[in-house]
Amino acid sequence: MFCHSYNFFAFPYVSPDTGHDPVFTCQGSALRFNAQHRMNFNTWISEGIPYMTREEESQLKSKGLSQEEVNQKVGLLRMWKLLCSSRLPFVVHCPLDLFFLLYAFERRPLPRYDPVALAILIRQCTPKVYDTAHLHGAIGRFRCLGLSKFYQDAKAQHEELRKTGRGDVVAIEFELQGDTAARYSIHPEAMAHEAGYDSLMTAQLFGYLRAMSPGRIREAANRLFLYRSIEYVDIERAALDGVAGSPIFDLSRVTLLVAALDPNDALANEAARCIAATGSEYKWMDASHILIVLRASGGAAIRKARDLAAQVHGVESWLPFEQWREIQALETQALRAKRDSQLRMHSEAARPDVFRPPPAMRAADNTDGADAGLASSGSASGGEQAGSTLRTSWGASSANHHSNGKTNGINGVDFLLENQRRHIWFLQLYSLGLSGVLAYLAVRSLRRA
Repeated sequence: MFCHSYNFFAFPYVSPDTGHDPVFTCQGSALRFNAQHRMNFNTWISEGIPYMTREEESQLKSKGLSQEEVNQKVGLLRMWKLLCSSRLPFVVHCPLDLFFLLYAFERRPLPRYDPVALAILIRQCTPKVYDTAHLHGAIGRFRCLGLSKFYQDAKAQHEELRKTGRGDVVAIEFELQGDTAARYSIHPEAMAHEAGYDSLMTAQLFGYLRAMSPGRIREAANRLFLYRSIEYVDIERAALDGVAGSPIFDLSRVTLLVAALDPNDALANEAARCIAATGSEYKWMDASHILIVLRASGGAAIRKARDLAAQVHGVESWLPFEQWREIQALETQALRAKRDSQLRMHSEAARPDVFRPPPAMRAADNTDGADAGLASSGSASGGEQAGSTLRTSWGASSANHHSNGKTNGINGVDFLLENQRRHIWFLQLYSLGLSGVLAYLAVRSLRRA
């Protein structure tokens, strides 16, 4: 395989011509991370190639500009349109890169609440997307999901399979071309996190995975990884049925548990290592919860769960996955109700024509709302009451036995909702440049003469 990799500084087109003034939302840690990896922000802003969406290009054309003037302003949109018209597959490592490209070149905002529209938009740009992060779980037998370690692991496994002669594994050689060879042939690890180098790793990783598991690769087309989830985005299903999520596991054959780590137990830091030592498959759901996949169901799953609980320390409680997800949904609903209530209060405070009852009347009204709990979709007090109700109903049925505050059993739930961190997962698209827009199309398979 011959490899060409590219880097571009790209900055969104800024002009009143389109009526869109880009706004950046950045974490301070992200800026520092990029600066530590040689990102030149002055070059990015002052010399970055412009880009815009197809919709904005249409606005320019409606103003009577010549095609040459339009081409100069749209910048990298011209290259994006050529990539889409070539109908090449896209290869990404996690779908955020794909979503950013759609956001940068197609339209804003993305149809985040319309799976059919999102699927159609993706398929208009490429016939197939391969997500190496999804392949990590779909193929299995790999340890780390991070791009660099995943690449090294896949390369080592490919070499081992070739050496031992196990399976019908195709040999692969990568030949870097031109500037790509000059830049990445010597000490390539020093170039980590540069767009061109990361895209090169992604392309080569995909090459190794395809050589080892061609059947799994075919099955995984148009399936996108979801971080800390037991589902993936199925583009085909989204286009046909309007349902975006599909389960990773066959839930008739596996049992899913969630271990809630004890924040006051020093052994909690070793929980993941202990789970791995038992041979169980696991996945972090957030900073304090670990999903464990038990390859059993019914009584066999209960026995495995008890054995696991006896061997793993630093866990405050064990939850069936469905129950944990229900708690997450209830928490999210309560927080949304609180947010909506606050927005209504701010909106009413800004309107001089809205009648506001005196404080005594408002206090009397809020009493019923607090007692109603979550069913009222009320304010913060309703959310707290809902948490109390959950603790009562689930805690009362717990058959766990406690010693010094630690959970020894698996037969029930004694989960304090107030100890759980609140998580609302949502997609954030950060428009911090578009270097490496050819990001995951770096490998082109050719026949040698």
